[in-house]
Amino acid sequence: MSEPDEERVVVFDDELEILPDTTSDEYGAGWGESAEQEERSRMEELLGDVPPHWA
Repeated sequence: MSEPDEERVVVFDDELEILPDTTSDEYGAGWGESAEQEERSRMEELLGDVPPHWA
């Protein structure tokens, strides 16, 4: 017979990763882009992101 839940020893493993914070499909490679294309598109996005009064 097993022990009651109050007496059961539970060990928490902080290093266990059940789900990653960011999955591979959130990056360009998940959409078929190379790392160079991803970097270039990100740079274009940052350069195009200007305050409204600049436009």
